[in-house]
Amino acid sequence: MTPNVPSIPAPRSLAISVLENNMIKSHGEFDCDDVSWAYSFDPNSPNKDLGDWKKMPLEINSKGELRAHDSAVIVPNVQQCIVGTFPGHLILKLGITTQKVLYFRLPSYKVYSDLLACLMSWQNLKPKGLISKWNFSRSIVYDKHLQANDVLICRFKVYGPLPSNKKVAVDSRLPKMSSYPIDSESDVEEGWFTAIGHLMPNGILTLLCETDGSAIYSINVASLFSSEVRKVHSSVVQTNNVLFVGVINELRVLHGVSDDFMSNGSFLIPPKGANSSETKRLSSASRVLLDFDLCIDLEDWYVALKSVTALEYVGNTLYEKKLRLVRNVNLEILEATFEDDTICKEHPNIYCELVMWGAPWFKTSVVKASEISNCFWKESLNLSLPCGSDYFKILLKTSKSADYYDVEGVNKDGIVGECFITPNFFESDQFLTKVRFSIPKATSLVN
Repeated sequence: MTPNVPSIPAPRSLAISVLENNMIKSHGEFDCDDVSWAYSFDPNSPNKDLGDWKKMPLEINSKGELRAHDSAVIVPNVQQCIVGTFPGHLILKLGITTQKVLYFRLPSYKVYSDLLACLMSWQNLKPKGLISKWNFSRSIVYDKHLQANDVLICRFKVYGPLPSNKKVAVDSRLPKMSSYPIDSESDVEEGWFTAIGHLMPNGILTLLCETDGSAIYSINVASLFSSEVRKVHSSVVQTNNVLFVGVINELRVLHGVSDDFMSNGSFLIPPKGANSSETKRLSSASRVLLDFDLCIDLEDWYVALKSVTALEYVGNTLYEKKLRLVRNVNLEILEATFEDDTICKEHPNIYCELVMWGAPWFKTSVVKASEISNCFWKESLNLSLPCGSDYFKILLKTSKSADYYDVEGVNKDGIVGECFITPNFFESDQFLTKVRFSIPKATSLVN
């Protein structure tokens, strides 16, 4: 026998004023002792009312928790939930993720409208924490009402895929970079070469050959987020005035966006007339480094490039006012002491490397490890961290040389130990914090 399920009018007939009143009246809370739930529901099935429905008392509290009346928490938070309705049925679909979906059958139209209003209230809210409220707006180059910066032209060195058919001045004195290298199986060769940079108002940075002015390839800066244009510390590149311009996948995964968000096109664009092999060759690269001769050029281009990227902010897309948050952190690496003296004997040259988002961003100087004294650095670094970047690690590494890193090749220096820096590290009131390295046993004082 088919249960006597009351019918309701189509969702369009639900008066907006009624929902608004219920949303205000409920304060986002719901309570009912007679609710049926199921993991699936097909409105087109002839046995749709005979599904595997289970009764339970349902509650949504002021924290956004969906509970079975003070017992088990079914859903820890219903913020940003997806709500679905079925015309002619007192059934609501609650989607938490693409994998977690629940269906609720309500006993009356009033309870149905109360739960719908409650879920709609939470649907427009985000979970606790700044990172959950992170958002972005597309580059100003896509806004017809705004105007990007004027055209900029500058001569600089570029680290990226070497041009295949252009005569460029390749500088072999500068080191190869370990930050987001191209796949080792790729036949693309990277290196430093000199080019003329031409930044257009549309956010495209075209690299021109010095000899004949022809296009080498272009960089789609408008396809990047503002946090993906960064200054690089001189300890990493062995030179000053270097900018990182490229995709940082770890940051995009953190915020749940794809590499090519909003269909803004490829990062590196081949010149007109390039064949398919050249397009494929450039598609394997996700970043370039720009080395400027003067600090003033670095600062000008840093501002100009960030101005055509996607703006990151914290807040709601419905409001014009947007809050941009940057976490400025000063990290000082003071010294390291070893419980095992054999480490000093086996690894006489020691330095620290700061790793964020899968790449090194700072290195201390190489110091001598001694059995009778600590490794002493007292080197500080100012970090400008985007929203959500609270975790990174410090590697304790050994060098074959007392003066240089990676003398045997990129990332060839051995790792003596590592430690992770977590958010509670910066919340501590202590001036110095001792952090224990793992494998082998080592201890470092980090400020």
